[in-house]
Amino acid sequence: MKALTPPASSVLIMANLSATGSICEFGASCPPPTPQSGTIAELRDVSTGRVKWTLSGTASNFSHSAVPAVSPDGGYGFISLPDGQRNAIALISMDTGKVIQKFQQPGWGPIGLSFSLDSKFAFVVAGTTMAAFAIDK
Repeated sequence: MKALTPPASSVLIMANLSATGSICEFGASCPPPTPQSGTIAELRDVSTGRVKWTLSGTASNFSHSAVPAVSPDGGYGFISLPDGQRNAIALISMDTGKVIQKFQQPGWGPIGLSFSLDSKFAFVVAGTTMAAFAIDK
């Protein structure tokens, strides 16, 4: 999963970090997932491929990376983030890759992440739920 930064000089790449193990259905007994540590996301320079920063962590449960979003002003990224037993959404600094704030993923189902054209709001759509977050600069 990738998103280009304005003016397309860098690319935000999600690594799809997830725990491993068996997925059991219909009430069958399964061992718990095996946590995996590694890269969650990274920012690369488009022309050189050089890594500008890396965000690492641990996925304790099965997870799936959403397509990331980059604010039109290039200052923020919006990514999915493994967070303990649940998945979270994180607002990150595009300069450093540091998490500014985490949110619990609203709703269920496929996730869409986006920003308003003025970069003042971030949006999450999950299934039939939509959440809007004001960005206080």
